[in-house]
Amino acid sequence: MHGVSGGDGCLGAHRRAPFTGVVGVAGAGASVNRLADRLGSITRIADRLVRLNCSGRVAADTQEVRVAEDRGGTVSARDRVIRTARSLFIERGFAATSLQMIAGALGVTKAAVYHQFPSKAEILAAVLEPAIKQMRSIPRSVEQAGSRADDFDMVLDGLVDLVMEHGEIAAMIRRDAAVAEFVTADESFASLTAQLDRALIGEHPTPAARAALIIAGGGLMMTGADPASSLIDRATLRRVLSESVRRLLEPYRPV
Repeated sequence: MHGVSGGDGCLGAHRRAPFTGVVGVAGAGASVNRLADRLGSITRIADRLVRLNCSGRVAADTQEVRVAEDRGGTVSARDRVIRTARSLFIERGFAATSLQMIAGALGVTKAAVYHQFPSKAEILAAVLEPAIKQMRSIPRSVEQAGSRADDFDMVLDGLVDLVMEHGEIAAMIRRDAAVAEFVTADESFASLTAQLDRALIGEHPTPAARAALIIAGGGLMMTGADPASSLIDRATLRRVLSESVRRLLEPYRPV
């Protein structure tokens, strides 16, 4: 921000050199009076221009700290940070992405990013939130159904839907150790995954059941990491994913 204290700020320089010493000079005549009037008008105009310039600087600084809205006006400053960070986390990894990189990709200062999020960890939490929220909705849907006989199918379908919607995020959790550590540090997330696992392979799974779940889960989560998946139409990809996971886990389905 441009200071204005002590008369040395945006307005101070103008005030140190006012148009004085002409108005009221004795015996100068009408022409001098007209000149004085003109100079007085110039003084007022100059003063207004300086004030407008100061206001503009303040507005510009404030706008930068807030992070400018998308040119289309449809994406919030916060969402722009999330989208940009998401792309960088997927491309470079969480640990290798700095706040300065995020700011540079946005074309703003690091302070502008800090205005939206106080830390990189909070940006990661916001990036992961939609996928985690959808994942948490799976057991709620199962509970609302009220029939444990259908738990296996509902959880399996829910996980396939999750990967279809958030494949890149699922892959990032799987392959980025820093992101995986961030997610698993949340006790509620560990409880959630245990609940989903029980629905798929039961309370006391055999070693073979655990191995099948590891293979099925790994295949699901890494689907979004393969660029070739974008060449497959979504209906076909979803069907094959569902059939493959079901084939692996069906022998260990809880009864």
